[in-house]
Amino acid sequence: MSTESDAEKQQPGIPVPWEPDPENPQNWNTWRKALNLEIFHVSPLESSVIVPGVPLLQEDFHETRPPVTSLVVLIFVLGFAFGPVLLSPLSELYGRRLLLNICNVVTLGFSIGSALALNIAKLIVFRFEA
Repeated sequence: MSTESDAEKQQPGIPVPWEPDPENPQNWNTWRKALNLEIFHVSPLESSVIVPGVPLLQEDFHETRPPVTSLVVLIFVLGFAFGPVLLSPLSELYGRRLLLNICNVVTLGFSIGSALALNIAKLIVFRFEA
């Protein structure tokens, strides 16, 4: 009696040479590992970096309704949640690096748009898109 299943017999394994691959994170030097770790730790801060400035937003945009100014923070988190759901299939088609670079440029553009927004509605839209 064989211990291999029928599926294992039909699909032979393909050996992957990891040792010489410079893109394998295990082969990165220490500074590159540390840099990537810091980038991953800092990226969630973008959602909450605006919180201390909410009172200033209320003053600058003459917005007296607290739920509207809270929406500025909430909408970014919603975009942060739905973005990967919508973009993950594209990364399988076009590659992760290309999509990540495009998303970084788009995020930068909408973050600049957020900084230059003239009213609270535009700020909310730019924050969602960022």
